Amino acid sequence: FEADIFHLGYALLLNGMDAYDEEYGTQMARTLAEVHKRGIKTSMDIVSRANDRAQQIILSSARQCDYFIVNEIELELATDISVRTKDGEIDHNAIEKACSQMFDEGVREWVIIHAPEGAWAMDTARNFTFVPSLKLPEGFIKGGVGAGDAFCAGTLYGLYKGWDIKDILVFGSGAAAACLSEMNAIDGMRSKEEIYKLIDMYKRF
Repeated sequence: FEADIFHLGYALLLNGMDAYDEEYGTQMARTLAEVHKRGIKTSMDIVSRANDRAQQIILSSARQCDYFIVNEIELELATDISVRTKDGEIDHNAIEKACSQMFDEGVREWVIIHAPEGAWAMDTARNFTFVPSLKLPEGFIKGGVGAGDAFCAGTLYGLYKGWDIKDILVFGSGAAAACLSEMNAIDGMRSKEEIYKLIDMYKRF
């Protein structure tokens, strides 16, 4: 097949893909490696589900990825670095350290993280970017199902288009916010133009 980006999601949930592979660590890692050999950019996300093999499963596939896009809980699973303080506040320095560690583990181009507080990105030169979440009014959020997937989709769209990383994080955050406006993972999604209207209305940057 031909594509510019190949995204494979839900590591830690797909038993077949999470199965052990002698050469690559997991079947998912093997799949990503074979796709990358065809000159296609590779991307992954995972689910926030700890198990005894979580770190091995995540890192095996991350080493075969150009883009590693996860939330703050999943970043902790991958790195064993706590990214929140004892009071539950985001620790930006810890996120930066954890992102850098993912490059040490083999991610090739971008580590991108999302959380309720905002989105972060790091490139291979260890340039670190943060964009805060939209300041949504009380009652706007009706459900959280699919918001992480919406962020990932918006981010991949920006990467595909070759946008500046701050613009990518802004759009990904806007897509996530749109998803939060409805109970399920589908009804809240909007066109690109509508997402930008949402960003302009509620942005805090």
